[in-house]
Amino acid sequence: MPGLSFRLPFMGGKVPTPLSDTPPDPESTSARAGAMTEASRADHAHPRLTSSHSGLVLNASGVLAVTFTRSFTQKPSIVLTPVVPVGETQPTVLAVQSYTGSAGNWTGCTVRGWKAQIVSVSILGVNVNALGGSAAGSEFTLIALQVS
Repeated sequence: MPGLSFRLPFMGGKVPTPLSDTPPDPESTSARAGAMTEASRADHAHPRLTSSHSGLVLNASGVLAVTFTRSFTQKPSIVLTPVVPVGETQPTVLAVQSYTGSAGNWTGCTVRGWKAQIVSVSILGVNVNALGGSAAGSEFTLIALQVS
């Protein structure tokens, strides 16, 4: 229409063309504005950086093998969080016992758990044996994060 004008509030008022077929860059540890003049398509996808699992339960031996929802090129950082039932008095201690896979293709890990046990009471407080009892049946969540 003659006389009709408008200004786009982004990219200096320019419509980016053409659309890019290049996958998005991986996560960066520092911010950057970028210099590309191409635009991503609406259905583009960024790479997944995590593998998360909930409702995991240690077996009768107090261990559980977990397969990640994606593979990692380096051993991922693992965050283990016990689910503490109401009234639980013995904390669960969780640790990665081993990793599954090999260099460049880490696909899972084995988690081991222990229940803390009170071993004595002293004037200074309660002493706890952090690796004292079976954690069989303990529930936990696991998040594996790609190392940057």
